[in-house]
Amino acid sequence: MWGFEPVVNRPLQSVKQEGHWLAELPHEGKLLFLAALAHEITVVARNSYRPQTEELDKPSQLRSINEIQHRILACLVQSP
Repeated sequence: MWGFEPVVNRPLQSVKQEGHWLAELPHEGKLLFLAALAHEITVVARNSYRPQTEELDKPSQLRSINEIQHRILACLVQSP
């Protein structure tokens, strides 16, 4: 369905091996991987919130995650 085995079901390799794995995915698989990654990063960003409020406990962490999110989504938008 996804064109790749979900990351949670496969052991992590070296950065080089992971890069090779990503490069070998079919185009649709790459797009789906980036979309799934962007979704998971939104969950990570929630760690910067103060529970049950609109306040932030870790604004610099949220800013860093936002930058990562921006770069991932730019890859999706710029993909032919």
